[in-house]
Amino acid sequence: MRRAPPRRSSQRKRSVWNRATAVAACLVIAAAAAPAHAEEKLACARDPSLRWAWDPCPSDSPEAAELHLPLPGGKLFLVFRSVEVPGSNFWCDLGRNVQLGQNDSSDPFAGVQTVQVGGAFPLPPGREPGWRYWIGKYDFSTGQAAAILGNGDLRDGVRRLVAMLQTDPGGVQLARPVIDDLSRLPAAEDATYFTRLGEPTRGLTAAEIADLLERLNIACYKDAACGAVLRQRASLAGIPGFVRLPTETEWEYAARGGAAARAAGTFGSDKYWKNEDEHSRYVVSKSYAKWPGSGAQRIGGERLPGPGGLFDTLGNVRQLTSDLFSAEMGQGRSGALAARGGSRNSDVRQLTFGLREEVPMFRWDLPPGTAGDAAPNPTYRGVNRDILLGFRPVLVSVNVPTVAFYNQVRAERSAACRSTTPAATSTSSGTAAASDLVARVIDDLRKVSPNPAGGGDLNAKLQETSRALMAAQTDLRKTQDRLCAKALAEVFNTGRAVAADLFERNRQKRVRDMHSYLFETTGSGKDQDAVAEAERQMHRYQRSADLRMEVYVNEVRDAATFDPSCVAEGARDLQRYVNDVEAPAYERALLDLSGHHVDRVRTGLGFSREQVAVDFDAVAEHM
Repeated sequence: MRRAPPRRSSQRKRSVWNRATAVAACLVIAAAAAPAHAEEKLACARDPSLRWAWDPCPSDSPEAAELHLPLPGGKLFLVFRSVEVPGSNFWCDLGRNVQLGQNDSSDPFAGVQTVQVGGAFPLPPGREPGWRYWIGKYDFSTGQAAAILGNGDLRDGVRRLVAMLQTDPGGVQLARPVIDDLSRLPAAEDATYFTRLGEPTRGLTAAEIADLLERLNIACYKDAACGAVLRQRASLAGIPGFVRLPTETEWEYAARGGAAARAAGTFGSDKYWKNEDEHSRYVVSKSYAKWPGSGAQRIGGERLPGPGGLFDTLGNVRQLTSDLFSAEMGQGRSGALAARGGSRNSDVRQLTFGLREEVPMFRWDLPPGTAGDAAPNPTYRGVNRDILLGFRPVLVSVNVPTVAFYNQVRAERSAACRSTTPAATSTSSGTAAASDLVARVIDDLRKVSPNPAGGGDLNAKLQETSRALMAAQTDLRKTQDRLCAKALAEVFNTGRAVAADLFERNRQKRVRDMHSYLFETTGSGKDQDAVAEAERQMHRYQRSADLRMEVYVNEVRDAATFDPSCVAEGARDLQRYVNDVEAPAYERALLDLSGHHVDRVRTGLGFSREQVAVDFDAVAEHM
């Protein structure tokens, strides 16, 4: 792909104290130069301290713009910035449609496309209706990773981080510069110590990053102070949010400045400096001679923030996302993982918000003297550790935290969308009526005057309008058919998930009965424990089935509102699917059952949650 293999970084030769002096110069121009948040003032930490590892440039912005999540040990925090998304609910708001990417003929992977961005948490009371998610103000730092891995003990956390980087021989070679720097962490808490902790976490694999963030979430849920922040600032329907890697859409929307940049008309800019000469005030790249070697610089070091108050969205280290790398964002053939923002090794002309790079999960070396796809027998070298790959996490919510919230969202969708999109009603009725109206207008004009002045032109235009309405009628009917088929597929897939939960419940029941018999026979404590565990699992699967059944009932009622011919065609499509994939007998039974339930609702024969439970129990017994 487009990335060159990562290069070994050289030891930085520039004095950290000189860098601190440069930070002071940064402070003089910070307030005037920050393009998206000029009203904010930055108080960048001049003297080396632990602040370098989590928020080296505190902002005086209102509390609502930032969220500080305490990390284990209470010494460091994870700082997030608010990213606002318009719209009072999740559905049918054209304000959520944004153009991402860029027109660059030299980059086939960064084409412009329209996507829809979503929020995670409602905006606070007193604001215009809308949503937001939170994104890291800086790249995730080594100190933050150490606080999580060492449960507050930073030195122990660094040792664990080094051990993680040394899990395979091939990866050790790739990550050697980072390993060497962290292994030589000074005993004294001096400038070098704070600089190392303030550098981005880099060289980890996607699986290791996911494990790190999972540890963070679990620790936060267990900690009273951290949990309180989530409940007060980042919860949905009473369920606290969680930290994960961003999607490409979340990353680019935030990097461009979100809703504020759209309102200011700067969202479409590909970068956040006006001319190439001033890029060094914002980014670390190989185009800036002051940065020797290929090493990453500490978070927020001597740079100014970009849109939304975010530091280092471009340059320094590329930032991993949760999306697979596709030929076009969200489309086409998928490869490994996608990283955004470029790195220290990028030329400044490459550093744009649309830049997308693929991150291979494994490393292969080609034989010397060979090139490209013609190289025979490449050698496997282990996991791919990229010392210029970091990440910037987001804080988001689950989609359906409770059944009540799901029903609320479903009602909002109906209210917001059904008046403007052809979902539940016959789409032909409105356009047919409009066509008839045009025809009557033409007839009335002819009755008034067989040859009115300009009547020929008027008649032609009305006829053209009639043809356009008929074409629109056809298009709307096709759209209805697609939505209808999607609704039926949702019914089938949810039903399949319910049946799977009930099957697992039944399996655990058999396990419980077996160990119950063994316990009565032998009195073994292990069998008694197995009985208790099986009963716990039975309850878990039953609870999951009950929740999904509520969703299923609502989806059936939704599907039943479509035109009968559309429902019949959608059912035939599903039937062809189960035939083509030679689906097991229970899936065929589920398909028949879902069709039966939709028919009962549409014909008014009665449809209850209790009857659905009985029907699914019967299917699960024969799986």
